Amino acid sequence: MLSIQATNLLSPYHVIYCRFFTAFKLALILLMFPYPTQSLAKTCADITVDETTRPLKVLYFYPQGAQGSFWHLQKSFTEHVAEGLGIDIETIPIQQQYHNRFSFLELINEKLTTATPPDYIVGIFYSNGEESLLELIEAHNIPYFSINTSLEKRGYATIGMPREQYSAWIGHMTPDDEQAGQELATLLAAQRSVSSIVAISGAHQSTVSRTRLTGYNRAMQRMRKESQRERTPKGIEWLPTMNSDWSANSAAKLTQALLDRVGRVDAYWTAGMDIAEGVLAIARQQDPPYQPVIGTFDWSHAALNAVRDGQVLVSFGGHFMEGGWTMALLLDHANGIDFKQELGVQISTRLQPVTKNNVQTISALLNKETWQSVNFRRYSKCYTPDLDEYDFRLVLQN
Repeated sequence: MLSIQATNLLSPYHVIYCRFFTAFKLALILLMFPYPTQSLAKTCADITVDETTRPLKVLYFYPQGAQGSFWHLQKSFTEHVAEGLGIDIETIPIQQQYHNRFSFLELINEKLTTATPPDYIVGIFYSNGEESLLELIEAHNIPYFSINTSLEKRGYATIGMPREQYSAWIGHMTPDDEQAGQELATLLAAQRSVSSIVAISGAHQSTVSRTRLTGYNRAMQRMRKESQRERTPKGIEWLPTMNSDWSANSAAKLTQALLDRVGRVDAYWTAGMDIAEGVLAIARQQDPPYQPVIGTFDWSHAALNAVRDGQVLVSFGGHFMEGGWTMALLLDHANGIDFKQELGVQISTRLQPVTKNNVQTISALLNKETWQSVNFRRYSKCYTPDLDEYDFRLVLQN
């Protein structure tokens, strides 16, 4: 099992666990891989290409986000881990005009047709654009590691698993959004003050949103059956789901329309923190203002502050670290140590809840000051030859 925790900060009840499909011990067998074409260097951080020794170069794409947002947090952590490992990382923000699968392809192609292409690429998938992206990367013959983006069964039916139809697609790390969607719905329904719940999802075409909503629907169906079987006098009223565009403005308009139609709703299951903020804005404007029970996803400074202030009951997250852990896996891969042997090529992490009970502890994981005290080389098997299994816990130096 691979887990993430701040050892000096977290009690056993506050550990952020990440579950992987396989957990076999990895013998340190040096294999020859087609990506990148190089000889093994004397140090883990440097590789030799065409008789020139230089740091490993990684191109990292991320959706541009405001200061303190989930994406900004992920970008900062990924850069910090890369620096600690000696990796030369170039971060490319996916600006608003590139937030679709067509423009995204143009952006990537532009960055890959340079005189000095990267050794690896790390980034996300846009819904319905997975196949086109992988074909582009395959044509450039550069290994790609995808993170954060949930893939549905129909997606895998088209593109297969990593290293099957597309050999350049070497790995995929993603949170178990469906499981978290179920857990969030269950937590909201368990609150004594809650008798009505509505889900506000992200964009309909978003795979992440759809997967989280699948978990919500599973929980709803299970609790409806339990209520009917036990013949409880009053069950939860599950209102029809609403789709937003992930923005606070969209969520605010949906919330106001809902309140105008049905009156106050006790609890809101929201697919992201921006959506939760839109709900909160409308709730405060009511006469008198009211505080619904709100649950959401994606740890950020705004999300944790809202939990701390009692505006949000719970936020599921921890996956902002995935980009950082990917850096360690790619560094090892470049040095002939393939993570596939232990973890497989499809790596699933588990989102964990932050509530008022653990928000102070979890907040430390989001601060650069915390990261400064971490020796990230201990997470690499190349730098740490006696490391039998990947164990991604933030062990802080005293």
